Amino acid sequence: MAIKEQLDVLFRQALKDNNVRTKNFIRQLRAKVGEHLLAKGLPRDSADEEVWKQVTGIYRKSIAKAVELMQRRGAGDSELVETYKFEMEFCDSFLPQPKTKEEVQALVEAKVAQLEVTDASEVGRVVGAVMKEAEQGTVDARLAKAVAERVLGS
Repeated sequence: MAIKEQLDVLFRQALKDNNVRTKNFIRQLRAKVGEHLLAKGLPRDSADEEVWKQVTGIYRKSIAKAVELMQRRGAGDSELVETYKFEMEFCDSFLPQPKTKEEVQALVEAKVAQLEVTDASEVGRVVGAVMKEAEQGTVDARLAKAVAERVLGS
């Protein structure tokens, strides 16, 4: 089932259960998608599955950064952080799972072999190829770069 349909089902259930946190978050995510479409000059009802994934991923990344920042500043136990953690988990249920370090290692090694790269100066080329081939949001570019540098001996 597509993200939009899953959210519709969850929203109806949240209405029945009077689950304010879930209702509010789904409304917020819908608004984010609407803002994204508006910024691109597209009709509000033109969001496909990729737009939902993209916007959900962007929002998840932004709140993860906010949580990290708040924890570094000593506010890691605040109510806002708890809300953000709930939202991150909610987003995670709709997004593809990130690749593990071992999976990224295997992807990078395969790409190095495929491209026949031997020089450390071509790390960017390898990382670009890995990122282009992987499903969006599943590979951390910084991790891929670190692995490529290690593999190529930079």
